[in-house]
Amino acid sequence: MNHEETRCFDCSEGALRRQVVTHDVGALLGVESVTVENMPAAVCDRCGWVAVDGRLLDDISMGLAAFILSQPVIDPDEARYLRRLLGDTQEELAEHLNLSRATVNRWETDTKPLDGASAYALRAHAFLRLQSKSPIIQRAAAALREILPPRQRRRPYRLNAAECGFRAAV
Repeated sequence: MNHEETRCFDCSEGALRRQVVTHDVGALLGVESVTVENMPAAVCDRCGWVAVDGRLLDDISMGLAAFILSQPVIDPDEARYLRRLLGDTQEELAEHLNLSRATVNRWETDTKPLDGASAYALRAHAFLRLQSKSPIIQRAAAALREILPPRQRRRPYRLNAAECGFRAAV
């Protein structure tokens, strides 16, 4: 290993090499599974550990938010994800929506997904607060203007780094 190479932060023995990979970043986002295809990353040549650029992770976060906002139904973990992405506590989100903290807690812990007025309120609020942070959020706006059919199960999430707006050389 020469002095210009970056050592792996996980095994401390391998060198990080730039590659385009398919990788699950769900744990980094606090969501069960988010597989990103065509993702530039630094990969350890010894243990395979993957380092993701923080700017790319921000773009992927917004891409996932746009996907969730375009759906008529929001699962409990998606409600939690949106709240955390907004930077709110349950109490703060409840205040913004004129609800009780117990209602927001139920949205995030119930076994049933949010639909109808509850899902629309959360989607509209998140859209309004996130729209200036990423152009990809703007694409979700159409979903707030139309009635969408129920969705099919769509997990694990599969995103493409380029579709999330990230443009970086490998």
